[in-house]
Amino acid sequence: MKEAQDIEEIETSDGQREDQQNRIEKAFLKIGDRDVHGLAVRPYTPARLVAAQAMGMHFGFIDDAGAERFRQTKLYPGAIRDIAIFMWLCVVATDEETDGAGIAPSAAGRKAVKWAESVGLLDTGSEKFWDAYKTFFDVMDEIAASRTKAEKKT
Repeated sequence: MKEAQDIEEIETSDGQREDQQNRIEKAFLKIGDRDVHGLAVRPYTPARLVAAQAMGMHFGFIDDAGAERFRQTKLYPGAIRDIAIFMWLCVVATDEETDGAGIAPSAAGRKAVKWAESVGLLDTGSEKFWDAYKTFFDVMDEIAASRTKAEKKT
């Protein structure tokens, strides 16, 4: 745990002061409770983030060739699997499954892909896929924004 003097305080847009850790935690809570074609998307918690990374999420780890592919097609390499992982973790995975993803990430990934296929989330020609993809990017943007340091007020 950080010492009080080590926690950076920032001023929020409404003039309130809060520390960076508080801001990040609020972002994780804020980005839940969405709906994608009848699928209730729960918050992308830190535990789900850790599980997604263990399961091989590609987002944030794209090389130059992947970035170019994204610019051309709006899909980066691994995006379809990332949607399967993200949606499975946020829609159906239990706390035990989320925790277990760190121990057996390949099995969890297979389970996520199988589930995503069963509910029609792997078809890049479908509105359902693109709505899930947009939700995924909205969540990733919220997390990134929460980690951006605001200017300190003196």
